[in-house]
Amino acid sequence: MLSELPHVGERTARAILWRCAQRGHGLAAFFHLPAQVLRRDFVLPEAALRCLDQHLEAHRRRCEWLSAQLLACGGAAWTLLDPDYPERLRRWSHAPPIIFTAGTPCALERSTLALLHSRTPTEQTVALVSLVVERAARAGFAVVTSNGKAAYRLVGVASRALSARRIVVLDRGLFSALGPSLARDPCTNAAPNEGVFRTDLQWICSPFRLLDHAVPRNGRRRDAIVGALADVILALHARPGGEIERVCLEALDEGRPVLSWHGENPALVAAGAVPVGENDLNCLGRFAPGSP
Repeated sequence: MLSELPHVGERTARAILWRCAQRGHGLAAFFHLPAQVLRRDFVLPEAALRCLDQHLEAHRRRCEWLSAQLLACGGAAWTLLDPDYPERLRRWSHAPPIIFTAGTPCALERSTLALLHSRTPTEQTVALVSLVVERAARAGFAVVTSNGKAAYRLVGVASRALSARRIVVLDRGLFSALGPSLARDPCTNAAPNEGVFRTDLQWICSPFRLLDHAVPRNGRRRDAIVGALADVILALHARPGGEIERVCLEALDEGRPVLSWHGENPALVAAGAVPVGENDLNCLGRFAPGSP
């Protein structure tokens, strides 16, 4: 119900959650507050106030229908106030206030590696991505990827081929990416009858509304969450001044290891990224948290 309020984005949703926590009640109580309290204690867009004051029952019925569809397919919705919200995201200062999920979160219990590439993939990239994913899986990593750019999809396809655990961050709503039964493979668009990737090997999440379609501005948010979920980032290519470089620099600021393929980005290396080559792929585990 919170995510579907008109003109309520992440910043407003986060403020509502924290205000509810300060008042000592859960989010459900927010929807029973009188209009004068909502105006006095919560900074809400006029359209959201109108929805809560004049159309609350219609809003509730629509959201109950969406929730029923989500739960029937094994999906879930978590807020920052929920105990099931992933701790590795909760610790991040830009954590999404609401995430929608499918699959099983057991991949989050492993060390995670994101393979990032800001160029258009070449034939050599395809082979390299498959090699990195295979070595990462062998070292016990779950790979973090997305359904958006071609480079992300290559990681998703490789992890599927190798039956490696993966975490997929969507650039659109859960239903938009996976279909009404949440059965489509987000990285290959495989239909349910085309051998969907095993749900016990993947966890899929989205900070976007269930029915939202992809728009260009979603890419920046998607990239940031991919980076935030990764214990280790391997940048095959990071364009100077681009989004991938920004994600890598933020990870370095937070003390997480960033690996730069052959040191091709001097700015990342100067900031603390470790240049690596093919021989280093045999010992990726040494970069995992807690490794000696």
